[in-house]
Amino acid sequence: MSTLTQSSIYSKKAIISLLYKLMGADDDEDPQELAYIMHIGDRLGLSDEDLKEVSINMDSYDLQPPSDKKERITILYYFLFLMKADGQIRKEEEEFVHHLGLKLDFKSDMISDLIEVIKQYLDTAVPPAELFNQVKPYLI
Repeated sequence: MSTLTQSSIYSKKAIISLLYKLMGADDDEDPQELAYIMHIGDRLGLSDEDLKEVSINMDSYDLQPPSDKKERITILYYFLFLMKADGQIRKEEEEFVHHLGLKLDFKSDMISDLIEVIKQYLDTAVPPAELFNQVKPYLI
C-alpha cells in the first residue's frame, strides 16, 4: 500500500475517531449517533473492520487538519450533524465541536453560528442554504 493511501486511510480513521469521541462526550451513546458514524465511515470508504478497530483504539488517531478549506468544512459538518443525530444537543457536545472547529482553523463566531443553525433545526432537516449563509461571510 502506498504511503499516500496509508496517510489517507489514517486521516479518515482520525475523523471517525473524533466522531466516536463526540458521541461519548455526553456519556450517552445513542443508536442514531452510532448509525450516523457508520454512514460517514461508509461514505469515507472505511470497512466495518476499520470502524471497529477505530472504536477500540480511538486515542491512536490524531487529526491533522487538511489544508483545503472545503475538506475542513466538510469535516466540521460531520460533527455538527452528529450532534443533531439523537435529537438533543448537550453543552459537552457543543464544547467538543467548538474546540474541533478551532483546531480546523475556523473562527469561533462561525462555529457558534453553525451550532445555532443546527439547534434551530434540531427536529427537522437543515436547509443547506442556512449553513452556507453562515459560512459565506467567513469565506470572503
